[in-house]
Amino acid sequence: MPISLTPEAAVFEGHVDITDIDQLHPWMVANTDAVLDVTDCTSAHTAVVQIVVASGMPVKGAEDTGDWRSVFNKPHSVKQV
Repeated sequence: MPISLTPEAAVFEGHVDITDIDQLHPWMVANTDAVLDVTDCTSAHTAVVQIVVASGMPVKGAEDTGDWRSVFNKPHSVKQV
């Protein structure tokens, strides 16, 4: 799985597929104070992006990226490049 889960953080690596939601969502419900780290995430299914944005959980690694990961920055928007 391209997501490493601990009580403190979920670390996304490479491509995160829709099938990864089956383990990610229950973890998000159980670990509401955790952080999502997308620093090494190269792509993610739109359903994964939507669940992350909807969760309101803090996201690390999307700051000043200028790529698709900028949708995780609050307010949720995409920078024009």
